[in-house]
Amino acid sequence: MSVYRRKSGRWAVLVDVDRGTKHERKRRTLGTYATRKDAERAERQALEARDRGIDLDPKKVTLGQVAERFLKSVAPTLSAITVARYEEHWRMHVAPSLGALPIANLKPAHIAELYGRLRTEPTCYARKGKGPNDVSRQKFRSGRPLGPNTVLRIHRFLHRLLAWAERMNLVVRNVARIVDTPKAAPSPARALTVEQVAALLSAAEGTRLHSFFVLAVTTGMRRGELGALTWDAVDLDHGLLTVRQAVGQDRKGGFFIKGTKSGRERTIPLSSLAIAVLKTHRASQAADKLLKGPEYEDRGLVFADGNGGLLNLDSVSKGFALLARTIGIKKKGISLHSCRHFGATQALVAGSDVRTVAAFLGHASAATTLNVYGHVVAGAQEKAVAGIGDAIAADQARRAAGQK
Repeated sequence: MSVYRRKSGRWAVLVDVDRGTKHERKRRTLGTYATRKDAERAERQALEARDRGIDLDPKKVTLGQVAERFLKSVAPTLSAITVARYEEHWRMHVAPSLGALPIANLKPAHIAELYGRLRTEPTCYARKGKGPNDVSRQKFRSGRPLGPNTVLRIHRFLHRLLAWAERMNLVVRNVARIVDTPKAAPSPARALTVEQVAALLSAAEGTRLHSFFVLAVTTGMRRGELGALTWDAVDLDHGLLTVRQAVGQDRKGGFFIKGTKSGRERTIPLSSLAIAVLKTHRASQAADKLLKGPEYEDRGLVFADGNGGLLNLDSVSKGFALLARTIGIKKKGISLHSCRHFGATQALVAGSDVRTVAAFLGHASAATTLNVYGHVVAGAQEKAVAGIGDAIAADQARRAAGQK
């Protein structure tokens, strides 16, 4: 490396970079500086960066180029849906503002300002281009800022991107780690009522989806877990069910078997209603097998399509929505997932502790359960406190009556 003064009076820095396959010497300038002290500082930083394997010319490496390398690197290890969401976060929300920015110039303030704009200004959506670092796209406004939960997901994406870049020695530090994490808005679960569940199951009786809905409300299983449930995971004699896998969906809308969301198995007890319905369903499925003959591909699925393959879960969700409208359930936010919320809220109202319900639902921790069902827990606590007061008042009334 060398520091020298140009005729203009500014100080320039020339550095040696890694040699190529032919071992020829390669040198690169870092630019010019006002003082020798600034130039020597840049020389030291470049030397440290070179030893760590970081590009010596970060001014030419943009955040968009790093994002492209990141998405290609992590794609094989993530689900197709996750990769698609990452690409969407980048293309629609981050690239228009920060894609062309040199990675060396990225500061916490840039990310904080981005979050502020996304929360307060109409969102600028970018038309899809050839690659993640292509930021020269036509834009149009949606007319509405992003919600807090969406901004939080974008933050998690950026944090993961820059953490990967830090491990790959593409950046010195992950500046997203310094930015305050956006606050998620509370989203209380929209659960069905007991009356709505009774009406729903009554209306579904006799259809192919009746047993699916019964298990959804009595076990709290996710629709993907129900779609991947196999008979060898169901023990009707002992009234137990083991959740081992789930159905995933690729970017083209196809379905496939994957692990559970938490990556762990869990065992759920079955109610007498669920056991009775499953016995009837198994007999009906056996009749279908005989009727179809060789055309039926038996994969051991509890809930299969007419030929034994995976159910189209989007069709199940649409079937639920149609049935709900038919019986007069028109509340906004009610969906097939509300069956899971019903099971969780009923367990909490009945007095089950949060850890038990978290295990029942397959949540990674009880904190997740509290985030979703905290309002139910609070209501149960109020009832418990009121019950204590009522018990004391009743005892005092009995004592007063005895004294008289």
